[in-house]
Amino acid sequence: MTVLGIDPGPNESAYVLWDGLAIIEHGNTPNQDLLAALEDPVRSFNIIPPEHCAIEQICGFGIMASDGLFDTCFYSGRFLQAFGEKRTTMIPRK
Repeated sequence: MTVLGIDPGPNESAYVLWDGLAIIEHGNTPNQDLLAALEDPVRSFNIIPPEHCAIEQICGFGIMASDGLFDTCFYSGRFLQAFGEKRTTMIPRK
């Protein structure tokens, strides 16, 4: 199974495409570009489209939150929606 892992950020996000044995593709990309890729993964990823997506989910950690943190949470939800809830796992992180 090919899995796309996403570490979301407020403006750009890191991603890695993994086939279970090796990293196929990785990098940082603007969030709008990643959203477009998630909406049409077959055409967007160079070699093999992802079958599943794992997105880091920000959880409460007891400190004041910045606008950047809220923007990151916003994009996490947009990525989930773009790829599809049934094919996405949110990975909690404090």
